[in-house]
Amino acid sequence: MPDYKQADIAEEIEKRIVDGRYEDKLPSATDLSGEFNVNIRTMSKSLSLLAKKHIIVKKRGIGAFVNKQKAPLILVNYRSPGDIRESSYHSMIWNGIKDKAETLGCKLELESRYSGALDCFDGIIQFDHGLTNKYDEMDKKKIPFVVIEHVPDVHVASVSADVYGALYDVFCQLYRSGVQKVAYIGMTTSRSLTTDVRKFHAWQEATDDMLQEIEYDLVQHVWPLPENSYAAMKKILKREIPDVVFTTSDLMAAGIYKALREADLRIPEDVNVLGCDGLNIDLNPQLATIRVPRYEMGAKAIELLMEMIREPGRRSRKKLSINAEFVPGDSLKL
Repeated sequence: MPDYKQADIAEEIEKRIVDGRYEDKLPSATDLSGEFNVNIRTMSKSLSLLAKKHIIVKKRGIGAFVNKQKAPLILVNYRSPGDIRESSYHSMIWNGIKDKAETLGCKLELESRYSGALDCFDGIIQFDHGLTNKYDEMDKKKIPFVVIEHVPDVHVASVSADVYGALYDVFCQLYRSGVQKVAYIGMTTSRSLTTDVRKFHAWQEATDDMLQEIEYDLVQHVWPLPENSYAAMKKILKREIPDVVFTTSDLMAAGIYKALREADLRIPEDVNVLGCDGLNIDLNPQLATIRVPRYEMGAKAIELLMEMIREPGRRSRKKLSINAEFVPGDSLKL
């Protein structure tokens, strides 16, 4: 008799359901325990794994039944160029969505800039921001949807990271330690990158609160791409040498490192560098950053959407914000 584990038992029972061997009520937990030669507790946990995936429904005192309800079909509408699975930032959000969807028994359809009929979907995870007309369309069709990232619209359910709080605290600590000049490289205004704009507001307000003045010559408004940071850093260095350089994306840090080294400036002895997003970029010295909880964002988005799907007609206006956190690195003396 093979030594069955909970996951093995669940997989075998799921196969039997797919093959049509179990069409309605499953054998009792006692009978299944005897067949698989495991105790009743192990079998109960195996059935719970199937219940979590919505493959079966457990009815207290009656038994376990095949779940004949159609699995919810979720559209994941990804509004950025390229494949989400290859994105250094969004791939982790996708993993959170995918793993939680499997746990909750959802089916996913991943599309880039989906423009077809939305009525065939039970719910939508939306990656674009600020497209009010698209939100209005989904609302009119009464399709539950959740937007990834911060959305100012009070009528839209969203899941985002609170980067503002973590950044504001780090900037204030830097100023308290005697730092006078923190340069900023990234977006300052944007209709789509609202989270990046909040990073700018954190820099702006911490600087104003702690120094009572803001040097806008230390700001370079650039789209967060690796190729933009090198030129932005060179422009700042033509004016002055900052104490700290903050970049809104870890992806831009390599260009900043290169520009500083070309100017014979050491990191962190001459200039400190702080990144954001927590992308585990391989740099020397190791980059200090603000870790954005991207996996958690994806998982929470599916959870929130499923709450809405399970209660037809319910429109959630929840805005879930998950705290980002400072991750120390050798590039920043704090």
